[in-house]
Amino acid sequence: MTKPIYAAIKKATVAIVVSHPESIPRKPFTIVGSGFCIHPEGIVATREHVFRSFVHPETYQRVMQAVSRNESEAFELKGAALRRLSLPRY
Repeated sequence: MTKPIYAAIKKATVAIVVSHPESIPRKPFTIVGSGFCIHPEGIVATREHVFRSFVHPETYQRVMQAVSRNESEAFELKGAALRRLSLPRY
């Protein structure tokens, strides 16, 4: 009974990496964190520290302020518009 659930979770789990093309084949990438797909178009939910490592510090502050005010605001991040960010804090 748990095998179908396990298979679905495993299929949706992703590693989020930073590539290092200059160091291939020695170390082509570094794993920054993990996440899981929440939409067939490739939308991934992840933790705040992973998100932080991919955005400019000023943009990060603007996003976090909007989240704390519970606002729906679009942010342009590397060509992708993100809406209604919910970054869990544990």
